Amino acid sequence: MDINERNLRKLSTRPDPLHFTPRQVDWLLDHIGDLDGAVRDDLVSQLLARGFVAGGFTQEQKQAIAARVTAGNGLFAGIAEPVGDRVFTRTFTALLGQLLLSTDRTEPFLTTAQREIWLTWALRYLQTEQDWRAFVPGHGWAHGIAHGSDLLAAAVAVPTSGEAYAKAALLAVTDVLDRLTTPFEADEEERLAMVVLQAAAAHPEGVRQYLIRTDAARWEAQAAGPDPEPYYRLAAWQRILKTLYFLSNPLRETVTPLIRRYYKASGYPDALEAPS
Repeated sequence: MDINERNLRKLSTRPDPLHFTPRQVDWLLDHIGDLDGAVRDDLVSQLLARGFVAGGFTQEQKQAIAARVTAGNGLFAGIAEPVGDRVFTRTFTALLGQLLLSTDRTEPFLTTAQREIWLTWALRYLQTEQDWRAFVPGHGWAHGIAHGSDLLAAAVAVPTSGEAYAKAALLAVTDVLDRLTTPFEADEEERLAMVVLQAAAAHPEGVRQYLIRTDAARWEAQAAGPDPEPYYRLAAWQRILKTLYFLSNPLRETVTPLIRRYYKASGYPDALEAPS
């Protein structure tokens, strides 16, 4: 353990707000994709989150972090590799991107160009990430789809992103489901649902129509043949709908009959009849 890691571990035990030296900030960014989960998850991610959310970073430090991370393009490091260790750099850069966009909404520090870059990247990342592993033995959580969803949800919530961007984000969710070949491992559906939830906050009617169309398409694909993949996609879609049911009162009327259809098809019709 070097002196910077030792000092940062001591810092992590103190109450907020924390105060970081330039060298400590550089160390955190140098280790954002560290293969040691105890460093990456328990130290780097925790302190970066506390720096942004709990006032640990100064405005100048936030600007410097944004400049370095944007210029470094770590979100796409090794993106062409189906499986590889650089997935940790990508996914935890995505998580940092979510922090950048979310905190920038309340106290702006990103340049207009940086904001637009991250909006573009948020869509592109979720559509191009191929390494979908959740927990990787020996290294900890990779969580590409989960962290990519967190980033895209934060991008949709940016006030200037607009309706066209929200529609593109919904299509990115559909694209993930279209590429699903085995069941998700670690509740990624709930994180994908956050993209839909953010889109619904600004464009509720468009999201309602999206939900109805997508549900019909999932059932049509599942009925087309005996292959298991369409079923996995339909099951994942239903978990998205259930998340929206519990987290979005405005969407509950739309998703309820869609969820009922799934349970009726599974042989549980009586318990899900609408009350008279």
